[in-house]
Amino acid sequence: MEREARPRRAVGTDLRTTDDDHQVGRVDVEVGPGRRRGRGVPTRRRRQRGDAVGGGVTVIGRSALVGAHSRRLRALPSLTGDRRPIAPSPCPACVPAWLTTVPQSRTGWDGSATTKEFTKIIPDGILTPGSHVQYFYRKSHSIDPLLNFAMTPDTTIIDNQSREGSRDQHRWQQFSVLPDRWKNGAFGGAGAACMLYIDLNDRRGNEGRFVGVMDSIGATASAKFGAHNGWHAAGTDDITTVPAPSSTFRHINSQPGTTWDMYGVKAAESLTTSAGAPGSRLANRSNMGFAAGRESKAGPTPEMLRAYYRVVSLISGDLNSGILGPFVNRSQNDIALFNDFLTAPGGTTQPRGMFVMGDGFGQSEKATGGVDPTHTLFLTDKLGLIFRNPSYQSLAGNLNDCADVLTTLALTPSTDAYGVSNFCTWSNDVFTRNPALAEAAEGAFYENVGLNGPYVSDVVKTAVPLRNWVTATAGYEIEHLFSRYCDTDNGRLAYYYYMLNNVFGGLCTISGTPPVTLDTPQSGRSFTNFMKIGNSVMKQGPSTVRFGVAKAGRVQISIYDVTGRKIKNVADRVFPAGEHSLMWDGTDDSGTKVARGVYFVRSSVQKDAGRIIVLNN
Repeated sequence: MEREARPRRAVGTDLRTTDDDHQVGRVDVEVGPGRRRGRGVPTRRRRQRGDAVGGGVTVIGRSALVGAHSRRLRALPSLTGDRRPIAPSPCPACVPAWLTTVPQSRTGWDGSATTKEFTKIIPDGILTPGSHVQYFYRKSHSIDPLLNFAMTPDTTIIDNQSREGSRDQHRWQQFSVLPDRWKNGAFGGAGAACMLYIDLNDRRGNEGRFVGVMDSIGATASAKFGAHNGWHAAGTDDITTVPAPSSTFRHINSQPGTTWDMYGVKAAESLTTSAGAPGSRLANRSNMGFAAGRESKAGPTPEMLRAYYRVVSLISGDLNSGILGPFVNRSQNDIALFNDFLTAPGGTTQPRGMFVMGDGFGQSEKATGGVDPTHTLFLTDKLGLIFRNPSYQSLAGNLNDCADVLTTLALTPSTDAYGVSNFCTWSNDVFTRNPALAEAAEGAFYENVGLNGPYVSDVVKTAVPLRNWVTATAGYEIEHLFSRYCDTDNGRLAYYYYMLNNVFGGLCTISGTPPVTLDTPQSGRSFTNFMKIGNSVMKQGPSTVRFGVAKAGRVQISIYDVTGRKIKNVADRVFPAGEHSLMWDGTDDSGTKVARGVYFVRSSVQKDAGRIIVLNN
């Protein structure tokens, strides 16, 4: 472990450069408790373009973007080649305090308050495990800074940051050096993080949802709410306003989580420009040419990952290609890193575990396995599953906007029912368990409609002596997981709470006592108004109209054609509160078979219409 020293908290400084425009950035640094360099898992949490190494950012050109191959925050020359000094700053910390206290031999600071190109603003050795840097950039006109300016990210906004193209729900950018040593008991924490959350869905919104789940199920202490992203709000608050409600703002400046650490891959959705993949240290190192010495060290070594964590949670969102390396033109070996984490001795106690969630993860690994068979073997041998189909909707013919996800005792402590969004604009992966692994089991099924069921949505692999690791894989993404009928997102909280405790609770305690009441499906919950269609593409046999009634009363269920003409009254009577089902055989009120085409089902207690496509008449 690194040498422990007196913890040093946040250092704030304004960064200024001069050019035709006036650029100002704010950087707040929480320095980790350790002092020795090169230990821990040095990782970039946030980058723009390029590949950054170990805890540093770079000011590039006129717009002060972030990225490049460096550990250092530098001021680079203007477009004209002029090397101008930093503009005077009104802040009292223009020269950070550590520059006058840390020996010059370690900072490289020349004693001058003028920053020229290639000057180290955050020098090597200052960031140790636990360090956390939050920053934003402000660009304004040099004559009148208040006349025309822009901030990226805009610290008055939570969602969305349009200048970044980000829906990750943060008020500023940030990066950290892992593991977060401030969580260690020696420095006032509750204990080192048990789980590493890897965000492989940068900018697309998964981070905000995952952080919200962890806050809600007790995996983040209340004192850490909003630590890294600058806000915390109830689920009923609107965080999309401009500006966002100031009552939701938090200014803590530390890494997120209590039982978990966070690692992000910048531009993970890109096949060519992503940076800092988990397996970056296992990438090609031969024949580097001019890139020699500039290799990425953002990700952990296999030894680091095993030394600090028992569980890895990998969230890939809606991505369906190029999720894990290696493959052609990308040598980062994520597969080797995760294989080692699950199987190799040394480090934390075995068994270790891995949770994977994403509606295109299986599809991506299946496709990449056609080039590199290790990807297919990772699915079958490590996750215990066989990829079946990239789209539940097309395989089942279920065109309902919300499909059931029905869990088994392998995934949750009771057989619960959840809902997952089911649109043609994305696809939900369908699996089968690998029968060669006796310990692999179906964790959940999608709604069983059509002729091709059952449809496996989740697979769980337990630890056995021969294969001593635990995994769970879900074929849908976190943003699309809800309570049954997709009426609230409390089901997402319940799913994570019960899944983490049931599958991974034997490895370490991830969740705590939830500060909110979880919506537990099929556990005495009140009824809700809803309507769903079974066999919505009527090729043979009748279609089923399933609906819910919140309270007893008269309910009308009717069929309409595309012109809006009512052709059939399926029901018009009093129903008790609860769930009910009716059949429509494709006939009108006179008993005559209707023509082929599209028909709509409307309920007097549900505003949205269901759709049935008749093909068998």
